[in-house]
Amino acid sequence: MSQFLFKGLIILLFTPQRIFVLTVGVIVSSPTLPDDAAAYECKKQEIEELKGQVRKELKASAGKSPELLKLIDSIQLLGLAYHFEREIQEALKDMHGIYGLVDDKEDLTNASLRFRLLRHEAYSVSSDVFSKFKDKEGNFEESLIGDSLGMLALYEATHLMVHGEDILEEALAFTTTHLQSMVTDQNNPLANRVIRALNQPIHKGLTRLEARHYISRKELANQPIRTKKRAHVINLHSSLQS
Repeated sequence: MSQFLFKGLIILLFTPQRIFVLTVGVIVSSPTLPDDAAAYECKKQEIEELKGQVRKELKASAGKSPELLKLIDSIQLLGLAYHFEREIQEALKDMHGIYGLVDDKEDLTNASLRFRLLRHEAYSVSSDVFSKFKDKEGNFEESLIGDSLGMLALYEATHLMVHGEDILEEALAFTTTHLQSMVTDQNNPLANRVIRALNQPIHKGLTRLEARHYISRKELANQPIRTKKRAHVINLHSSLQS
């Protein structure tokens, strides 16, 4: 009688509150011992529990725009969106419903990320939202140059422009010029991320490669992680690879 093994890739999903571990892979038939089937069922249950926790995070983040934007972005970059299609679509639909009512004080990072996520899913959103980041002369404010994450987020958003969107054409030129000046600063934790973005924006990337790049980001790897959580990740990795 054939049993089953799970072979896949471990994904670390970072959220503002905690880190989840999900696995992506396939089940393959193999003549294994009965214990392997039991181990697989245990891992399968654990994965479903982790997916349930992420769904709770999506629900808990509703109404907390910055957290929700980052969580959805993380899920999509990791290639896990198909696990949470309904939850993500409901969240984006709500965002689109109040798109024109967003607080004028919203920062560049969140404004850019919101625009990119909605337009990526074919929602009709106006690029005029970026007009508030221009000065009286019609140029993008010089103060934005010091906002590395915001500049990178705006750069990524510009790659979803359509013909005739002059403001996004200007934003692309503005961000590209200043991001290029960052790549020589190896002490900047975003340097490698910027280099990759300039060569291949997220919108033009392959999901599997984007996931691999995402979990290797320095700014994520350097985040403090509780010892027990790290031990759990290592143990799960070892178990799935054995």
